[in-house]
Amino acid sequence: MGSVMNVLTRLRARPLMMGCAVGLVIVQALGAAAEPVHRVPMSLMTQLTAAGPAVRPHIIQMLRATINPAMIPDLIEVLKHPDPELRVEAVQLLGLLKDLAAVQEVFRAAEDTFPTVQAAVEQVLQHNINFNDPDVLPLLIQAATGHKLHRVRRIVVRVLGHVADAAAVTPPLVKALEDQDSGVRLEAAPGLGPLWPPLTIQKLFRSSCARSRMPILTFGPEPLKG
Repeated sequence: MGSVMNVLTRLRARPLMMGCAVGLVIVQALGAAAEPVHRVPMSLMTQLTAAGPAVRPHIIQMLRATINPAMIPDLIEVLKHPDPELRVEAVQLLGLLKDLAAVQEVFRAAEDTFPTVQAAVEQVLQHNINFNDPDVLPLLIQAATGHKLHRVRRIVVRVLGHVADAAAVTPPLVKALEDQDSGVRLEAAPGLGPLWPPLTIQKLFRSSCARSRMPILTFGPEPLKG
């Protein structure tokens, strides 16, 4: 790690050029470090901002190649950075880790109001997490009915429909049928499809819509019969 910090110290000691050549020098120097990069120093994240778009992809490539759980504390700090592009990169890097601590931070990042960060969170939740992980599944179940953002509940409910543990996901999916958000209810019904008879799901779905006073009169390809 000392060699990594030495490279960054030398870069800070003189003006940082904006060309790709500087990015390659950084990456080559980091790759030549005698010790593996475990925790990303925040000065490196500062370099990402200072270097600009020409250099940033090279450093991001290095981070992706060395991603590991020890980086989570630094990535949490990057999620607070004013540059939304860096926050997007932090979310995507957390998604590569897949473990519980990383998923927890992705859920926190869901509260970011910037559209590209929100899109990155949705991408990670749908495609990167291991929803069958027994450590991660309870977090998903809690978020399916308890997260304050309906767009997050929609995604998580959709994911729960693919979880192998039917006994674990059936109660939250049934509860999601009574969600005040119509999109959550629409995501819950197909998830129950393999578990319950279609007629039972249709009745539950119609009943929940009536109780919420937000009726939706279609389910799948067939209209609900009144």
